[in-house]
Amino acid sequence: LAKPAHALVDPKATSEPRCSSCGSPYVGDVGEIWDAVRLGVEALEKADELELEEPTAALKYTSNMIPLLLRHIPPTSYPLLALCRLHQNLLISELSDAVGKIEEGLTGSSAPRLPKVQVDQACAAVSRSLAAVTQVFPEGHPVRAVALAELGKLLSIDVDEDARELERLQLDTGAGSPRKDTPIESSNPFPAGADRLMLARTTLLQAREALRRGFGGNGGEVARNVEETIRNIEKEWVGWKKVVQQGGVLVE
Repeated sequence: LAKPAHALVDPKATSEPRCSSCGSPYVGDVGEIWDAVRLGVEALEKADELELEEPTAALKYTSNMIPLLLRHIPPTSYPLLALCRLHQNLLISELSDAVGKIEEGLTGSSAPRLPKVQVDQACAAVSRSLAAVTQVFPEGHPVRAVALAELGKLLSIDVDEDARELERLQLDTGAGSPRKDTPIESSNPFPAGADRLMLARTTLLQAREALRRGFGGNGGEVARNVEETIRNIEKEWVGWKKVVQQGGVLVE
């Protein structure tokens, strides 16, 4: 966002710093907050410069700065929200690169499967951005709809729950690994198996309706893509039911 929804009045201009939007006084070390914001702006500018040419370096900037800013400013504020959006985009790009490297080593019609822990990190990053944009933008805004679609698409990715798959991926392909310096992205793991499939479907159904409201008509190209993913999930769900039924348990 070009302008934060809430910003600090320059502490040098007043003896009692207040929010420039609501006028409420700030409690705590305002100088420490200003230092964190200044560092966050610098990190955002640097990460923006590195995003295309050195995405791994850009990801280090966002990974290190986001936890720091979360201790001082709300997720809806600048530069934290912008950093969170950039961070999720970098993680999604990393997943795409990992899929490409896995496909190079596959034979036949096997579909690539990414480690669940790695995909969950991207899902958590998107969820955090979604929570923030939901507060910033009104209901029906296209930004909220697209954020929902991003989360649903990530949840629909076929994942490997075996932790050993992550180790193999790192050794064999050199793909990125989950970052231990961002525990907030792994503190609330997403479900697996059929529950994950249904969560993806529910999220995408919400996204489809939000896209139709946000863009009008049928929701445009993004909504059509979401619709196709929903159909694929429903086909996969039929397969899940058959497998479970053959095991003697009926899934309603």
